[in-house]
Amino acid sequence: MKSRGFSLTELIVVVAIMGMLTAIAVPAYIDNVLRSARAEGKTALLDVLQAQENYFINEGSYTTNLTLVNFNNPHITSSGRYSITAGQCSDGSSIESCVLLTASAIGEQVDDGNLTINSRGERTHDGQSGWKK
Repeated sequence: MKSRGFSLTELIVVVAIMGMLTAIAVPAYIDNVLRSARAEGKTALLDVLQAQENYFINEGSYTTNLTLVNFNNPHITSSGRYSITAGQCSDGSSIESCVLLTASAIGEQVDDGNLTINSRGERTHDGQSGWKK
């Protein structure tokens, strides 16, 4: 009578293959999670910038106080991965003429870096010009 089952060699081969697949799949999954959260950060920045532009039309100036544009100060995105604040543009322009919005990464998103946009449309991601896809 033959015994039924797996040999130790077969079991080791299966475990090794599963380990290799996991080593490939987990980093790809983490990258996709970071990118989807980054999309939420971008959308939130654009929403706050639109509110800042409306405020500018009515008041003739931007504001660093996000409560004046109907957001919490700082504004935390719904996933809790970004904290959005407003400040003066880094080129020395006054808040009356330019506002810089910064989405600071929180928690697991920190490895992906911060996002910024100013009222001139200049964007950065993790200190690099433009927003990565």
